[in-house]
Amino acid sequence: MQKMKEGFAVVLTATMVVGSSITVFAADTTPGGNGTTHGTGSSEGHVDTEKLNVILPTIPADSEPFAYTMDPE
Repeated sequence: MQKMKEGFAVVLTATMVVGSSITVFAADTTPGGNGTTHGTGSSEGHVDTEKLNVILPTIPADSEPFAYTMDPE
């Protein structure tokens, strides 16, 4: 069982090394072959968005967050 685990570790290591070097041999598929692309398109323009600003209250560490008196009646 130990030999099988070691064998899997070697195979996995070799697969990772070969797999990471595959991108080096990838073909350039962009038009022109020099890394540039050409095309047409349009812009939808700027869209105004409403942003909500929320400020949460904070309580100092040495104070109690609630000051109240309970009436048992």
